[in-house]
Amino acid sequence: MAPSSVSSNAAAALPEGWTDSKDEMAWDLYYNDDPQCDAKELEKTYGISLGPQSAVMCRTRSTGECFYVLESPDNKSCYLWNQITTSIYRVEEPKTRAQIVQSISENGVRGLKIVQLDEGGKVVTAQ
Repeated sequence: MAPSSVSSNAAAALPEGWTDSKDEMAWDLYYNDDPQCDAKELEKTYGISLGPQSAVMCRTRSTGECFYVLESPDNKSCYLWNQITTSIYRVEEPKTRAQIVQSISENGVRGLKIVQLDEGGKVVTAQ
């Protein structure tokens, strides 16, 4: 994925019901020095790579949904993380962060071509 930036300054471009506020995303609670933190468990379980800047955006608290859009540190892969089911979906299309945000704005998450990963990182289902 080509590097791109979706910052709080670009909040108007975010899909309704999503935020990129560092405070609301609270990614530091999920990715930290604890070897058993959620993000490191996701890395081990699904064979993906995450980092301290991986959180792109998440559903706002008011939606009652627990989804994150995550990006690998090398900017080559984006994922949807469902915190409730602890499922990880790799976004196949669109390819760039900006296109993913735009697609969610226009069509919701259903506008993404995603594949669900199983433990070990193998594709379970394509959607």
